[in-house]
Amino acid sequence: MASAILFQIFLSFITCLAVESAPQATSAFPHILNVEINNLLLYNIAIKDVSHPKSFENTHTVLKSLLKKNSISADNVDTSQVMKTLQYKIKKMYEKVSQKSKAGGMTFKNYLNQLNSTNYTLKLPHATGSPTKRKLEETLNNERAKRQKLENDISKLENDLKATKSEKCDLLRKIGNPQSIGKRGKARNKFNYKQAQQYRNRSSNIKTIKKNVEDMANDAGFILLDLKMKDRKGKLINVAITDENEEDNNDLEKEIAEMVFVLDTFNISIKGYNEIAQRYGNLPRINAISKKKQKMKEMCPLTKIDKEIDGNRHIGVFRSIEQTLQSVLNDPNKSHLIKDGLIKIKLSGDGTRAGKKKHFVNFTITIIGEDSCKSEQGNYLVAIVKCPETNFYLKSTLSEMFEEFDNLESIDINNRTIQVEKFLGGDLKFLNQITGIGGFSSTYSCLWCKCPKDLRYDMTKELSMSDITKGARTLEEIRMYAGKKKNNFNCTSQPLFHSIPLTKIVPDTLHLFLRIADQLVYHIIKYLQDLDNHVRLSSDNLSKCQNLQKFQTFIASIGMTDWYFFVKDGKLKYDSFTGPEHRAILSKTLFQTIQNLVK
Repeated sequence: MASAILFQIFLSFITCLAVESAPQATSAFPHILNVEINNLLLYNIAIKDVSHPKSFENTHTVLKSLLKKNSISADNVDTSQVMKTLQYKIKKMYEKVSQKSKAGGMTFKNYLNQLNSTNYTLKLPHATGSPTKRKLEETLNNERAKRQKLENDISKLENDLKATKSEKCDLLRKIGNPQSIGKRGKARNKFNYKQAQQYRNRSSNIKTIKKNVEDMANDAGFILLDLKMKDRKGKLINVAITDENEEDNNDLEKEIAEMVFVLDTFNISIKGYNEIAQRYGNLPRINAISKKKQKMKEMCPLTKIDKEIDGNRHIGVFRSIEQTLQSVLNDPNKSHLIKDGLIKIKLSGDGTRAGKKKHFVNFTITIIGEDSCKSEQGNYLVAIVKCPETNFYLKSTLSEMFEEFDNLESIDINNRTIQVEKFLGGDLKFLNQITGIGGFSSTYSCLWCKCPKDLRYDMTKELSMSDITKGARTLEEIRMYAGKKKNNFNCTSQPLFHSIPLTKIVPDTLHLFLRIADQLVYHIIKYLQDLDNHVRLSSDNLSKCQNLQKFQTFIASIGMTDWYFFVKDGKLKYDSFTGPEHRAILSKTLFQTIQNLVK
C-alpha cells in the first residue's frame, strides 16, 4: 500500500509538470486582419448602379463580395462588428458622391480619380476573439484530454489494487494470519506496531511527503499547485499548498494587480471571477485577489454616500482631502512643492450627464506648481456623486467634504506643519452654484460684481472684482442677500464655502477660450454666408456658395477632412470645433489665411 501512495504522488508531480510544459497553440488567423480595399472598387460594388446603397442588405452583399475577392472565409470574421463600420463608410461615400455628381461632370470625374488613387483599410476581427484566448482554449482542451487519460489510468490501477487486496484476504483466510499466532480475542485483529505507528504519525508523514514533492518541483523550476493522496481505506486526502512562494513572485503580484484593475473597470463581482477561475485554473486565486483589494482599500479609504432626497436616491463616494494631500506630499520627490512652509491647492468640480436622468458631479484636488497640474495625472479625484449640479443637492450630499475643506488650514507632512492656501476652480455654472449665485439668464449673473447685463456694453462704467465701492461682491454680502426674495442681486442660496474669498475663485480658462473661439468662428462663417446671400440656401445649392466652400476647403487643408457644412430645417449647420482645432484655426499664420478668404 505504501507503493500505491508513492505512485499517486508521482502522478501528481507528473500532472504539475504537464501543466507547466504544455505546448503553445498557434493561430493561423490574427486577432484583427487589415485588408486594403481600393475606394473606386468599393464605389463600383456598393454604390454604382445600386438602388439602395445605404441599406443593410447591400452592405451584407458588399462584405461577402470583398471577403470572396480576398479569399477570406466568413466563418473566421466577426461580421457583426464589420457591418456597422462598412455601412457607415458606404453611407459617407454615398453622400460625397451625391454632392460631387450634382456639382458637375469634371468635379465628379476628378473625385472618381481621387477614389482610384486611395485605399480604404477594412479591419476584420476574428470571430472567436484574440489569439491569446484561442491559445488558452486549445491548451485547456489538451490539458483536459491529458487529465482524463491520467484519471483513467488511476482508475484502472485502483481496480487492480482492489483485486489484489481481495486475493490477499482470501489467501490469508485459507492459510491463516501468521501475525495472529499466540494471540486471543480482540488482540488477534490488531495491527502490528509498525502499522500503528504509521497511523499515529500520519500527519507528520503527509507534511514530509508534501515538502519532498515541493522540493522536487522547485528543483525542476515549477510551482506545486495541487497535491492529492489516498490512505489505505481509499479515503481521499487533499493537502493544502501554501502561497508563500506566490507572494514572493513579482510576476504573480503584477498579474494580481492587473486582474484587480480589470475586475473594477468592468464591474465584475468576486462571485463572477470565481466562476471564471474555476474554468481557467491558471488565473490568480480568489483569496489573493481579495487580499489585494482589501490592501488597496486601506491605502485609499473611501466614505460612502447614500442619501434619499425628494424620493430619489443619491449615491457616491469621497475621500479625505487631508489624507490625499499627505499621500502625495510624503513623497520626497514632491518636497519642492512646499515653499516657505506653504502649499497652494485648488479644489475643482464639474458636472456631467451619463443619461437622460443620470447626473454626476466630480471633485478633484490640484497642487499648484506641480509639473503635472495641468494634466490628468495632476488632478487627484476626491469625490464623485450622482446628483444634479445644483447648490441644494451638493450641500445635501457632500456636506462632510465641504466642512473638511473649509476647516483645512494646515497639514502635517513628515513631522512638519505646512500651511495651506486654498483656491476654487471650475466652469462658471459650477462656481455660481458653489457660491450661491443663480443662473446666467438673470440680470445679475456675474460671480464677482453686481454689473447688470443691460450695462455690460458701457465701457465707461468702472467696475472691480475686489473693491466693494465699485460693485464687487463679498461672501458676507451673498449670505445676507440669500434670504431675500426681492432685490437680492441674484443671491439665491448660501455659499457652500466660507473660508475662500471671491478673489481666490478662478474660472476655467478652457471653457472661456472655447466660448470666445466659437463666437469668433461663428461671426466669420456668418460674414461668409452674407457674401453668398445671392444663393438660396438649400442642400442642393450649398456647393454654389463659393465663400463657404473656400472656408470648408481651408478647414480640410489643416487636417479636418471630415468637417463640412450641411443644411437642416433651412438653416446652415456645422459641427463644433475642439480646443486644439480652435488653436489651429486661430493661429497667426492660419488666421492670415482666413483674412484673405473674407477680403
